[in-house]
Amino acid sequence: MHGLECIIAGLGTSGFRAGLLASVNSVTTVDHAAVIRFDRGSQARIIASATRDSARINGKHVKDVYERRYFRSDPNQAAWQAACRGQGPQFRRLRPQQLTDENYRYHCYETPGLIDRLSIIAPTGNFLYCINLYRCADTGPFSESEAQAVLGHAPVLAALSVKHDEITYRNLVVADRIERVSELAQRLSTIQKRLTQREIEIAARILIGMTSEAIALDLGITSSSVITYRRRAYAKLGIASQSELFSLCYFG
Repeated sequence: MHGLECIIAGLGTSGFRAGLLASVNSVTTVDHAAVIRFDRGSQARIIASATRDSARINGKHVKDVYERRYFRSDPNQAAWQAACRGQGPQFRRLRPQQLTDENYRYHCYETPGLIDRLSIIAPTGNFLYCINLYRCADTGPFSESEAQAVLGHAPVLAALSVKHDEITYRNLVVADRIERVSELAQRLSTIQKRLTQREIEIAARILIGMTSEAIALDLGITSSSVITYRRRAYAKLGIASQSELFSLCYFG
């Protein structure tokens, strides 16, 4: 498989989709690729998808209807049972005529013109990942040798897809933390205008539950400096503890 460096470089970014599609197309022609994450709460999300330039597929329509409703009819969900037994990546093939849900078949296969699907299924923790590779009518179905070629690369494709989602989630957590800190910093500056910028930064991080050590690492200062700034901030706010800081900022 060629182009693995493109997948690796794109981990955690929007470039992952193009890298994945390019890599699988170095093995055999794939018109559309999608990575789906199932959770145990019976929800599904398409975390990455890409379509070959010459393929006429409305990927957005498929994504919307699949996530809203038709993921429940996807036979891949049955792989949860195998996941519970601790098996590694599985490999499945699906043709639309095998589907019993006519609406699912119409919206997710007939409308976009998809006629064949290879799935690499990777259970990990509370999630089940499916790397789905599709062929449209113009390209024709996968041959047995093409399916076997994809199977040979299943472990690495599964591992990279899982890692991409893990990194993306971590980035979202960081972004959420930054947003919360910014919001709390604004609230603190309104409550007490005498607080310095550093005192506000420390107090805001305390409010989201960060320890002195974590705050020190985040701000690039020593733990003793964190304690000094915290003491000064508490004095200006007229409080003596973390619980009083919570009450002041959240309840007034």
